[in-house]
Amino acid sequence: MKLLILNDGRKYENWGIQACFDGLGTIFKDHAIETVEHADLHRLYNFDPMIRNRRLFNEQSRIQKRFFKEYLRTPVVADGLEYFCDEWSAGRGGPGSAAIIEKMKRSDVVIFNGEGSTYRKNVGAFRSLFLLYFAKTRLQKRAYFLNGSVTLASVDATLPSMVQMVFAVLDGVSVREPLSKDSIEDYTDFSGATVVPDSVFAIDQTPFNEAPLSGFCFSLSMLPMQRYPLDPSNAIVQMLAPFSKKFGACTFLAKDVEDQYLRSLAKYMESDFAGADKTYPQIEAVLARTNLLISGRYHHLIFALRQGCPVVPLKSSSHKIDGLIKLFDGLLPEPLDPTNLLHEQPKLEKIIEDLSDPGLRRKIYDRATEIQGTVRGLANIV
Repeated sequence: MKLLILNDGRKYENWGIQACFDGLGTIFKDHAIETVEHADLHRLYNFDPMIRNRRLFNEQSRIQKRFFKEYLRTPVVADGLEYFCDEWSAGRGGPGSAAIIEKMKRSDVVIFNGEGSTYRKNVGAFRSLFLLYFAKTRLQKRAYFLNGSVTLASVDATLPSMVQMVFAVLDGVSVREPLSKDSIEDYTDFSGATVVPDSVFAIDQTPFNEAPLSGFCFSLSMLPMQRYPLDPSNAIVQMLAPFSKKFGACTFLAKDVEDQYLRSLAKYMESDFAGADKTYPQIEAVLARTNLLISGRYHHLIFALRQGCPVVPLKSSSHKIDGLIKLFDGLLPEPLDPTNLLHEQPKLEKIIEDLSDPGLRRKIYDRATEIQGTVRGLANIV
């Protein structure tokens, strides 16, 4: 069977999206795979240069609108689905569209790797939903939405109708945590989504680690957190203090460009820093040897959980962290609010006590192993 997977993030500077595609490769290892890259789905115009994963022009750039062609002409509202399908069928899909159509024609199945989340006005999500709709309704290909979170809302609500229209025609919809299923059912009439956890869980686990543990790790959330001042009044510094007292030195983790200011915090706290030069398997190896991870980065948490490493989750810009924690059946604490850590301080003593349970690592590791079997079952669904 030949698969076309939309949203290949192997070249993108983010540990999570890189690991996601490796997970999909594990799930579909018996099939031939072609891809459409993450960068192509997020490219707005035929001239749309990136510098360190950031666009040179902003999304409302008048220069681009005036002088350059829209890359992959696709709808931003559900009412435009059929019109743009007609345009693509007539060869008017814009730069890049002909190559994608050829890839679709060579494929038996088209899959949107939903990693990156389907939320707000995420251009990659809107484009990929359209491509699924086009593949299914005009090319009669089997089409699936897999491995994504879906966060719908009543504010700026262009996405719910798009999701409802597209999901209704697909051969399967699978979201990676239960709150996304709830969101779909709250904001649309579609009720056919199943829950299959993130593809990263499909990657082979290393054997359970019973070696001595050292220190703990910290990474940021996608929500803003207090940066300055770098002194004892800083909310992050105050949050980390009781964990340092209990578990020893902290190692800071930061791959994404916007997280690199953690270097300054690590320097202030005289701590280790694991940055963009590291691969995600190297980060997992660090987490296998540490006492716990505090993080609001979705895949950092998954890297830890796959190793049996307890976590203190921080809320993110969508419900995906809360949904991930629910998959572990009460083994993990409820996510803290990273924007108001001073208010969350009273909870830390109880969290530290619960995470000190000597049998917790084995329970987390075993639950991750159970999840691995479920995720690998995606191959059978498709």
